[in-house]
Amino acid sequence: MENDFVDQVAISRSISHVPPAQFLLKIEAFSSLVENDVENYESLEFDAGGYKKLVVYPNGNKKKNVKDHISLYLAMVDTSSLGLGWEVYVIFRLFVLDQNKDEFLILQDAMGKERRFHVLKLEWGFDQFIPLEEFNDASNGYLVGDTCVFGAELSVKERNKCKGECLSMTKLTSASNYKHVWKIENFSKLEAKLYESEEDTTLSQRSGSSISYISMYLQLADSSTITHGSKIYVHFTLRIRDQVLSKHHEKKSSNWFTTSDKAWGRTKFVELSYFNKAENGFLVNDVCIVEAEAKRYESEVFVAGDQKWYIYFLNCCSSTDVRDHISMYLELADLSTITRGFKIYVHFTLRIRNQVQSIHNDCTTSDWFRTSIDNWGWHKFMELSYLNKAGNGFLVNDVCIVEAKVSVLGISDAL
Repeated sequence: MENDFVDQVAISRSISHVPPAQFLLKIEAFSSLVENDVENYESLEFDAGGYKKLVVYPNGNKKKNVKDHISLYLAMVDTSSLGLGWEVYVIFRLFVLDQNKDEFLILQDAMGKERRFHVLKLEWGFDQFIPLEEFNDASNGYLVGDTCVFGAELSVKERNKCKGECLSMTKLTSASNYKHVWKIENFSKLEAKLYESEEDTTLSQRSGSSISYISMYLQLADSSTITHGSKIYVHFTLRIRDQVLSKHHEKKSSNWFTTSDKAWGRTKFVELSYFNKAENGFLVNDVCIVEAEAKRYESEVFVAGDQKWYIYFLNCCSSTDVRDHISMYLELADLSTITRGFKIYVHFTLRIRNQVQSIHNDCTTSDWFRTSIDNWGWHKFMELSYLNKAGNGFLVNDVCIVEAKVSVLGISDAL
């Protein structure tokens, strides 16, 4: 038997002894979420007319200026199978268990109102699901022994499709370092046309405004492996080696590669007259050496919280959004030990040590690691100019020391 009433914000609250039909979320040591400043917790995915998950804000949704309440939402996930312009209409109820009475407090939109989920609105729920004072009072039964249980029950009414556009971004893991060297012989006999290396670098000679240039690009060799709409973000260096004094001529860049934009580089990479001067060392015995390099530097693997980790950083000095900075991240080293749905909540600090004054440069955060998101860090960890300045003590005798402090605060897995 359920007793319903409608409050002033058109939310229906009811009591039932029947548990939710689709999903239960049990949280142990709930208070530690607040103590460790966990902004929100996302549950495992569950299938109910498409994949959904619960999202709990233990101290209120700060993005909506919620105070003194728990916020609870239902969210859509894995919408790729729904096609472009998808819409899903859902009637849902969210639950919290009163462990003293073995009954559930249920919140839903009054009069069974449908909510429309779509690409711009993946989440619906209740900003003020329950007051924290009421929730934390053990006599109410919602939080007993620092343990609570939430739930969700829903029905999907209909799905619609309309015209639209979907941006799909694929996160890739690559080798720590890759360099491709292209040795071009009999350079003086080349005609003014496009030349390609065995794999991925293109070079041409061009003229304009009475000045001739060598143009150079990095190009995807096999775009058939890239699906329509997918993108690959690449930090790379193109270089012509100085074979005499090692004062190489190089350009760095960071760009999105797609099926339509398969090549990036410089139309005016180097003036042909400058390139041909013997004293510059670019052309020796009619041979030039071209390199394409993408670098990612990785630390040795270390263990923290029974998981293997490593630090990696990128020298992203020409990216438009992280210009002249080092990017640094913490990454799970062995995903084979992580099952689907398993998540690890980690508090960590990445640091570059000041070897002179012990005034270190560090950044600290807390995040969930999982198979789909196996690294977290900072795009703009440190300015290169600040790192390289001798008086700052970060680079001594061409050596820098990088540290990671990692604390595993919690794990989540299927019941």
